[in-house]
Parts: sequence; structure tokens; C-alpha cells
Amino acid sequence: SGGYRDILSGATTNTGQQQSSDRINPRIAAASAAVGAAAPDNPGVRSSFANGSLPRGTSAVIGANVVIDSGRDVSVSATDQNDYFGIAGVAAVGLVAVGGAVLIANLDSNTTATVSSGVRITAGGAVKVLANQRERSFGAAFAGQAGGITLSGQIVVITSDAAQTAQIVSGASIPKAGGIVSVSATADRRVDALAIGGAIAAVAAGAAIATADVSGDTRALVGAVPIGTTSAAG
Repeated sequence: SGGYRDILSGATTNTGQQQSSDRINPRIAAASAAVGAAAPDNPGVRSSFANGSLPRGTSAVIGANVVIDSGRDVSVSATDQNDYFGIAGVAAVGLVAVGGAVLIANLDSNTTATVSSGVRITAGGAVKVLANQRERSFGAAFAGQAGGITLSGQIVVITSDAAQTAQIVSGASIPKAGGIVSVSATADRRVDALAIGGAIAAVAAGAAIATADVSGDTRALVGAVPIGTTSAAG
């Protein structure tokens, strides 16, 4: 595969007007040719973009055996922002009124920033590997009844699991870095659940349950990686 060099391959337009298509299609073809011609020859770069074994979720990866020589900073950054809002509600009126609202959400995310084994980075500035995850999740269930006899229930269950990993894998090397070499993983998460019920009745019974189960792992890892072998970092 040509990786990102083929990003425009097969692209075309169909405006419904032949004259417009005749003007646009040659420009798409020219842009595709320019991308292919400007692409680096290193097969490691090409294969990284075509890699079918990337971690699930949000990933930024420098593929195995890639050589990077930069006069400035080198940064590998994966940032994931997840927002969930769920609401369930019910109302019932009658001599005998029964109502229930149930909201169940299972949320799963994975954020990975990786410098793979065999990668060689020479940088005039800093080398940064960053994995960041931000989550704002909220779920609510509401139920209301009016009658002689009422029975109600509201249940909210939110399960959220998120993993963040920033890593330089053993076998990579950073012979020179003009700035700091840093590997960091962060998580900023807020998960809230709310259940509210109300009844107007001579006899009323009800239950409200709200549960937020939050789990995950935040890791910053550096394997056996030679740093500053030709020039001290920083």
C-alpha cells in the first residue's frame, strides 16, 4: 500500500454539471500526483500509515524502524475527547399509575501515543510523547406519576472505562535531543448519574438508583531506550 500517498486515489466529483466536473477533476488528479511525488521514500513511513494493527481507539504511532532527523521538536500526540449525555423519562396518570425510566450506558475508550521499537529520533528540540483523554459523561432518569396508587422506578447505570498510554518502546533510540525528552499521559474525567422520581397519590411506592462506575489506567512508559548517546539531551 502507498499509505497516505494514495489518499486522493480514485477521488472524483459529480456535480451534476459536466462543465464544473471537467474543471474540478483535473485539479484533483494534479493534487493526487503532487502528494505522491512529495512523499518520503522511507518504507517505514509508508507502512505506518497503512498499518492495520494499530491499537483500537485514538492512536498516534511512529511505526517500527522509522528514522527521524528534525531540526526542531518531535511530538507524538494522541488526544481523545468524549462527551456523553443521556436522558430517560416517563409520566403516568391513572387510578393505578405505574411508570419506570431506565438508562444504561457502557462507555469504553483507549488513547495511545507510541514510539515503536527500532525508531531512531534525532531532534534539535524536545521529544514529546503525549496521551491525553478528557471525558464528560452525564446520565439522568426521571419518572412522575399521579393517581390513587402509584408505583415508580428510576435507574441510571453508567459504566466508563478509559485507558491512556504514552510510551517509548524498548529498542527505540534518541541519540540527540536539543530539549527535554518527555513521556506523559493524563486523564481529566467526570462521570455523573442522576435519578429523580415524584408521585402524587394516596398510596405511593418507588425507588431511584443512580450508579456511576469509573475505571481505567493512565500509564507513561519508557523502555530500554538509549538517550543522548551522541549529545546530551536538554
